[in-house]
Amino acid sequence: MAGRRDDSSGDTLDRGLAAAFGPGPASRGALATLAASIGSVPRVLLRDTEAGHDGPVVKPASTEVPDAPGRYQLFGEIARGGMGAVLKGRDTDLGRDLAVKVLLEQHRGNPDLVRRFVEEAQIGGQLQHPGIVPVYELGTFPDRRPYFAMKLVKGRTLAALLDARGGPSEDWARFLGIFGQVCQTVAYAHARGVIHRDLKPSNVMVGAFGEVQVMDWGLAKVLKEGGDVDDERSQGERPDASVIRTVRSGSAADASQAGSVLGTPAYMAPEQAAGDVDAVDERADVFGLGSILCEILTGRPAYTGRTGHEVLRKAARGDTADALARLEASGADADLLALARHCLAPEPSGRPREAGVVAGRLTDHLSGVQERLRRAEVSRAAESARAEGAEARARAERRARRLTAGLAASVLALVVAGGGAASWLAQQRQARGLEVARWLDRADAALDRAGREEGPGAAAATEEARVALGRVEGLAGPGPEAAAVARVGAIQGRLAAASRLSDLRADLEAARLGSGDIGAGPTDAAYAAAFRRAGLDPDLDEPTAVSKSCSIHRQLFHLERNL
Repeated sequence: MAGRRDDSSGDTLDRGLAAAFGPGPASRGALATLAASIGSVPRVLLRDTEAGHDGPVVKPASTEVPDAPGRYQLFGEIARGGMGAVLKGRDTDLGRDLAVKVLLEQHRGNPDLVRRFVEEAQIGGQLQHPGIVPVYELGTFPDRRPYFAMKLVKGRTLAALLDARGGPSEDWARFLGIFGQVCQTVAYAHARGVIHRDLKPSNVMVGAFGEVQVMDWGLAKVLKEGGDVDDERSQGERPDASVIRTVRSGSAADASQAGSVLGTPAYMAPEQAAGDVDAVDERADVFGLGSILCEILTGRPAYTGRTGHEVLRKAARGDTADALARLEASGADADLLALARHCLAPEPSGRPREAGVVAGRLTDHLSGVQERLRRAEVSRAAESARAEGAEARARAERRARRLTAGLAASVLALVVAGGGAASWLAQQRQARGLEVARWLDRADAALDRAGREEGPGAAAATEEARVALGRVEGLAGPGPEAAAVARVGAIQGRLAAASRLSDLRADLEAARLGSGDIGAGPTDAAYAAAFRRAGLDPDLDEPTAVSKSCSIHRQLFHLERNL
């Protein structure tokens, strides 16, 4: 036919090249295609982080690596499960390492496993959350095996971190923080209508920079809309999130066979271990979270045994007696133990409805711990202030006693002194008397300022008065008149009153800061304790509360007037 081009020879050449080197366009990549049309294209490569590891390539020559990998470079196998193998790969266009999960060769002809594999990729692709490994691409290799590419996570599993600690009670704060992030991730999946069904520490990856990700969604199940599973969920308040759909949703292939057991027995809910597929919902994941919490607190999961069959039998019976005993002996806070017991209830109806409830209760516990630490810090600060005030008063009293004794000795020396030295002593006495009076005047003035000011200003003025008395002490000796001794005693009393007032103000501030609720004032008991430590009696036998308050203010006024 006129105008028609015969490409048979070209097709033959293309087929020959593909047989020898693999399919050309599929393996060229985007950068090679662009370079062919516009010339050189830049390749940006960021430096790698030294922290963390992504697992070694355990089988560089794995038979699961396809002969024609397409646009990815594949370096070998790093992990394997019952359905697929995880290969370490590299996207040469974007310059990043990634993990490529491929269906095992032996399952290529099994439609059910192909569908389950594709569903895992679709679930991971739609669960977009920082705690879930992102899926980049779903595709097929030239040998028609499906694969999906995802982020290559660097870090260590929670199981490895728990094994590395010195004892079950070590570093609870860190592991509870990790557990909280796991709960938030699973809560998001539940809000999207997905249950994981294989929650355990080895499926939690803790990255080199603190990121926590829930791995391996190969056993995940998309809950059907409507029916018994969703009836209770619709009655509660849940986030406005769409239900994830996969190629298997609503199809015959979506129904698991009755009696099948999927998951890890040590972390399984009884209904899951017994193969009661219809009863497995979000609360099965809640049980798994409870078993992880049990392992954090006690060092072992909910079920233990000598063999896998023994553990599975315990799981099917819901035999958590050993776990509950270990939890009671762990020494954890009561609310944390109550949460673990609630999650490990044998009956689904006895557990929290979904992971969001667990996350909320854990957050409340951690907030309570923070509040207790804050109150303890305030109490320690107040106690330290009182101790410092007591020590300052003791130093002032010792100094005043020495000064009083020195002045008394000087007066006595004047009485017994005589002869020609009397005139010289009189002159010295007059000079020292003027100097002593000058420093005593400075002490009085400083105490006047202390009475007018508060906070740091009052403290500085009080310290200035103490320094002035110290100078008077240095001048002690024969010479000052007996009247100076009386002034020293009066200033000593004013210093004591200033210290009491300073302590009272510190105690009242500590009582105010120690109030439990934001916006609420301190309790009457806290104020009363502060007044009693200052020597004021808040429990006067007065006819009304108003007159009692006035009496306290009168006592406080007399204390301030002493300044």
